[in-house]
Amino acid sequence: MVDSLWEEIVESIDNLVLEAVECDLSDLGSVIKVHDHLMELVMSLSESPHVALSKIAQRAAELAMSIVLQEAKDPEFNLQVVTETTATLQVMAREILNGNSPKYIPVPNGLGLDSEVLFAEPKPVVKEEKKQEVPIQIKKQEPVAKAPAEPVAKAPEKPVPAVPPVVKEKEVPVVKKTEAAREIAPAKEAIMPPGRYPKFDMSSFTPSHLSDYLSEMDELLLSAEDKLMECEKHSSSETIQELFGVFHTIKGVSGIIKLSDVTEIAHTSEMLLEEASVLPKEALDLLFQVVDIFKSYNQSLRNFHEKKAFLEVPPIQNILSRLSSIKIEKDLQKEELEKEIPFEEVDFSTEEKTGQEQEDKYLKSEYMQKDVKIKTAYIDALMDAVGELVIAQTMVDNDAEVLRIGNAQTLRNIATMRKITRQLQQLSMSMRMVTVQATFHTMARMVRDLASEQGKHIEVIISGEQTELDRNLIEAMYNPLVHLVRNAVDHGIESESERIKAKKDKSKIYLKAYHHGGNIAIEVSDNGKGLDRDRILKHAVEKNLLQADQNYPDDMIWQTIFLPGFSTSEQISKISGRGVGLDVVKKTIERFRGHVDVFTEAGKGTTFRISLPLTLAIIEGMLVKVDGERYIIPLINIEEFIQMNPEDISTVTGRGEVVMLRGDVVPIFRLQNLLNTHGMERKESSIGVIVSWDQKRCCLLVDELMNQQQVVIKNLGSDFNKLIGISGMSILGDGRVALILDVQNILSFALACANS
Repeated sequence: MVDSLWEEIVESIDNLVLEAVECDLSDLGSVIKVHDHLMELVMSLSESPHVALSKIAQRAAELAMSIVLQEAKDPEFNLQVVTETTATLQVMAREILNGNSPKYIPVPNGLGLDSEVLFAEPKPVVKEEKKQEVPIQIKKQEPVAKAPAEPVAKAPEKPVPAVPPVVKEKEVPVVKKTEAAREIAPAKEAIMPPGRYPKFDMSSFTPSHLSDYLSEMDELLLSAEDKLMECEKHSSSETIQELFGVFHTIKGVSGIIKLSDVTEIAHTSEMLLEEASVLPKEALDLLFQVVDIFKSYNQSLRNFHEKKAFLEVPPIQNILSRLSSIKIEKDLQKEELEKEIPFEEVDFSTEEKTGQEQEDKYLKSEYMQKDVKIKTAYIDALMDAVGELVIAQTMVDNDAEVLRIGNAQTLRNIATMRKITRQLQQLSMSMRMVTVQATFHTMARMVRDLASEQGKHIEVIISGEQTELDRNLIEAMYNPLVHLVRNAVDHGIESESERIKAKKDKSKIYLKAYHHGGNIAIEVSDNGKGLDRDRILKHAVEKNLLQADQNYPDDMIWQTIFLPGFSTSEQISKISGRGVGLDVVKKTIERFRGHVDVFTEAGKGTTFRISLPLTLAIIEGMLVKVDGERYIIPLINIEEFIQMNPEDISTVTGRGEVVMLRGDVVPIFRLQNLLNTHGMERKESSIGVIVSWDQKRCCLLVDELMNQQQVVIKNLGSDFNKLIGISGMSILGDGRVALILDVQNILSFALACANS
C-alpha cells in the first residue's frame, strides 16, 4: 500500500482517538459519530492488503451500533472495548507505515476475534490444518456448514473464526496509542518481546489523568532516589519503611491506570523491603535499576502524552526474578513481635483510630491545603499578561492628561492600581520560581552511577537545595550542570589508589546554591586534585591560544578551558575528554545573562561557580539618555553614579580615559563610541555610571539619568541578536522602545579595545 494512503489512515485514526475518548453513553450522537468514522475506516482498510484491520474495525463499529440501538447487554463494557480497539488499530496502522507486521499486536479480548486466524496467510493456513488437524477452526476453501455467519462474499479467501459472534466490517475510533507502533517493535525482531512498551488500560482515564499521573510519578521517583541514597549512607529501618511507603504509593497510582508492569515491579520491591532491616549493596543497586525502569516507563508515557508515540521500555522478567531471589537481612525484632502477638488478639479499634488519625493528618497537611498543580503554559501566559499590564500602567503614569489631574480621589485610585499591579507582578514572578532541589538530586544520582562505573567512592554533599530560581533558567542549566558534574567525577576526583597514596580524605562533590550579589549562584565543587596550571598553559600555547613568553594571571589561564575543543585529557572516555563540554557550558550560561567563575587550588580541588539572574522576565533598570536615545542599564550592575566634569577625566597612556574613585583607577568608556551613535555634541559635564560584572568595573558616561523603573524584557529577534552591548528591549510608558544594555558584553568589548 502506498505510504501516503497509510499516512491518511493514521491521521484519520488520530482524529478518531479524541472522538472515542470523549464519547459518552449519555450522548448517543457522540457514539453515532464514532460509528460513522469507524465505517469510513472500514471502507478504506477493506481496499488494502491488510483486510484483518478492516475486520477489527468492523467488529468495533458493530459494538458501537449495538449501543445506539440499545441492544447491548452492557453498553459501558462495549464502549470500553471500542475505545481499546481504536488504540490497537492506531498501533497496527503505524506498524504497517513503518514496514513492520501488525500481527504481533494483541487484539482486545472483548471483540471475540482470534489474532492468529485474522492474520493467517492463505497457504500456511492450509498446511497447518493438515499438520495440526484443526478442521473446525480454520477451514478455508472447503465449504463448511458450520460457519454460515461468515461474510464470505467480502473475503472468501481469508480465514474467519467459526465462533458465533458475527464479524461485520466496520471502522474503529482512535485512542491514545497513536504513534506507539513506531517504537514498539523494531523491524529487526520477528516477535515483539514482552514489556517492550507500556501496557495499560487507556479507557480508564483522560489525558489530564495521565498528566497528573506523570507529575506524581516524577515526585515519587525523586523521593525513592533520595531514600535509596540515604540508605547507602546509613541504612536504618525507619528509612527502609519510608522507602517501602514510596514503592507502595507507586503501586497504587500505577494500579489506577492498570499499568501492570510497573505495578508488578513495585509490588515485588515492596516484598523485598517489607521485612528488611538492612539493605545490602546488591539490593540497593537492584532498587536503583527499578527506579530507572520506572523512569523509562514514565518517559514513554510522557512521549505518548505529548506526541502520541510510545518509546520502548526494557523487559521486566529479569528484574522481577532478581528481586525475588535476592537474600536480605530480615528485621528479627519485628518477626519475633509478630510471633508473640496472635492476629486474632489485635485491638481493631486501635487500627480504626489510627486510620482516622492518618486521614485527619492528610486532610490537615500543607500539601492538601496549599498546593495546586498548574500547567506551566498557564503561568507563562499569566506572566506575559502581567508584563503587558506593567507596560500599560507605566503608560498611564506618564500620560500628560493623567499628570494634569488634580482630583485627590482619582490620584489615590491610580496609586492603588499601581500598588496592585506591582503585587501582581511580584506574585506572577514568584509562580515561575522553583527550587533547585530536583536538579541537585538528579546530579547526586548521576554522581553515584558514574562513580560506580569508575570504581570511585564519592560522597555528594548538597546545600541550599531550597534556593529558588526561574523555572526556565533551571531547565536551561541542566545540561551545563551535567557537564560540570561529569568532569568533576572523571577529571577532578582521583582514583581510589591515588587518594590512598596521597593520604586524602573521602572523595566529595559539593552542590551548593545561594544568593550572591542580587544573583543566584550555583556551585559545583570537588576535593580532588585541582586544575594543573602548567599543563593547561602548555596546551593553550600548543593551540596558539596563549603565548609562551607572556606572564598570564591565573584567571586568564582558567578561562582557556572554556574554549571550543580544549581538553587536557590524555584519553577519551565515554564520560568526558573530547573538549566539547565546557565551551557549551559557558555559552549556555552567557545566553541567559549569567557567567561562570573558576576557583582552584592544586591538590585541594576545584569550584565552578555559575552566577545567574533571578528571573528572565522582568528587571529593575535605570533609564538613561545618550545622544537623545534612551537606554536601560540593569540596576543589578550599577554600583553608583558620579557627576563628571572635564577636569575629573585623566588620560593614561595605553589605557585611555580614566577617573580616580577613592584611590582606584576606573577606566572610562563613552557609550556614544561603544554603541556607534552619532547625535548631539558632547556636553561639558556628564554623568558617570559605575557598573560592574565578574569583579571588573568601569565608568560609562551618559548624558542624563531619567528614572528607575521595572521593565519587561522583550527579545530583539534573530536579526538583531548579535548587536554588541544589547541584550534586549522594552516598551516604555510612552510607547517608545528602549534598548537594554548588556553590561557584561560592554565590559568585555571595552576592555578588549582598551588592551588592544
